[in-house]
Amino acid sequence: MLTPRQVLVLLHGRYFTSGLVSAVGVALFGLVTYAIAGLGPAIALGSGALTVCFADNPAPTRVKRVELLFTSVASTVAFALVGASLWWPAVQIMLIPVLGFISGLIAVWGKRALAMSFSVLFISVITVGSPPLQGPVQLAAAVALFFIGALLYTAYALLLARWLRRRTKEQALAELLAQLGQFAHWLANHFGGQSSGLSGAVAQLTAINDTLQNTRDIVLRDVRTAADRALAARLILLLEVNEALLAGQTDGDLILKQFDATPVPDALRDWAQRIGDALDQRADALLRGRPANTLPAHLPCAQTIEHALATLQPSQPSAEFEQARMALRASADKFQRISDLLAQEKPVGSPTQPDPLQGMDLQAFLSPLRYDPNALWQSIRFESPILRYAIRLALALFAGELVLRALPYHPHDYWVLLTIGVILRPNYSVTRQRIKDRVLGTLLGCILVAALLSTHPSLGVMTLGVFVSLAFARTFITLNYRFTALFASVNALLLVALLEPGTQFLVTQRLQDTLIGAALAWAFSFVLPRWEANDLRR
Repeated sequence: MLTPRQVLVLLHGRYFTSGLVSAVGVALFGLVTYAIAGLGPAIALGSGALTVCFADNPAPTRVKRVELLFTSVASTVAFALVGASLWWPAVQIMLIPVLGFISGLIAVWGKRALAMSFSVLFISVITVGSPPLQGPVQLAAAVALFFIGALLYTAYALLLARWLRRRTKEQALAELLAQLGQFAHWLANHFGGQSSGLSGAVAQLTAINDTLQNTRDIVLRDVRTAADRALAARLILLLEVNEALLAGQTDGDLILKQFDATPVPDALRDWAQRIGDALDQRADALLRGRPANTLPAHLPCAQTIEHALATLQPSQPSAEFEQARMALRASADKFQRISDLLAQEKPVGSPTQPDPLQGMDLQAFLSPLRYDPNALWQSIRFESPILRYAIRLALALFAGELVLRALPYHPHDYWVLLTIGVILRPNYSVTRQRIKDRVLGTLLGCILVAALLSTHPSLGVMTLGVFVSLAFARTFITLNYRFTALFASVNALLLVALLEPGTQFLVTQRLQDTLIGAALAWAFSFVLPRWEANDLRR
């Protein structure tokens, strides 16, 4: 669960901003079209906006433009093909696995491409559950409206990205500050004897690495104005803070063993706690536009450690104690360096502050954000994990269609295929975690919707619930998939309840379809596997 402070940081952060922007855009285009042309056109145009919004993630404008335009075209083609296949079920049963295979191949371009891959798969599967259109003219009109919705959302997202450019950089920097603060608090608990073990350390380091690279890619790219330069300079200083924090935990066990009965562990814990509090306060100040407090350069805990280094001696001299003394000195120096950086930070351009960007090649810190077609052709080989993933996804979707035809019919069986699509990932460990998150999140969402529907809410309350659930589902999509599954279930169930009033057993069907899809995804995760353990050994 999230703490109250984490909720506050989340609501001020870039992920919630992105989710809110997506929800507002989809609602705006859908409601305006409904007011002008009615429900049918609103659903078609709103579906285009909704599909593209899944690929709307923070990035430089030129990269976002490529991603959103590609998603608009690819999802429109998928919508047209599946819409036409509804007239020929024999074609449809083969088309969905083919589109699943293609969407799986899109993942060759990395984590960001998974969002585009999901958009194509999402509209392919959702269209399966829609009623067949009456003829080619009606299909062409629906496809045109879908494409217009996709392009309108693309233009809207690009305009807002340009407008929120500086704010996005500030939010990314604050996110890194908060993550480093969390690691400092973990380090304080470690010195206090409350260590979570190796798994906790790995989780902390993994989170820092992901956040650090995301922040680099946003803050250090397109540094054009003085404000951009100031944020980039703060990030360069935080890179040094990060290195010092990481190095400060390497000798913790040795120090605790040799100085266990002394004031040293409490002093180190207090020092790490103060650093964590300072980083948290700076993150909050940056998000809220307030001045940050300074951390005193000379702390009582530092004096305690200096006194211990000067006076403490073992009853019998040993090499291990001398090694621990050297490690303590190194850790104290690292913590003092962090305190100095947090105490003396001044705006870039200050007469007493040298420019940390002087002579620095910022491109060296950035991930390549290119979609090279050669990467796709290179993945067409049997040893490629991406090709195996695409085959696995296609076979799982085909099996899902066969299972659905064998089960008693109900109108929302596309939920099974959608569950397969969101759970299966190229990595088995991610797939396994997503099974747990999807099932538990869906169960909680179903309970929440069942409780809400039992009160017979008004149209306004249900419409607000659809909007809020979409915003939060988008917010958590890369943060915590369990929350995304929860809010996505709330969104889907309320939307169906709005569009199809009086639908029976709605919540039960959602949970049943999720369990069937999760079981199929788990079974097909063992088809043509590419085990991470084998890659690590190699």
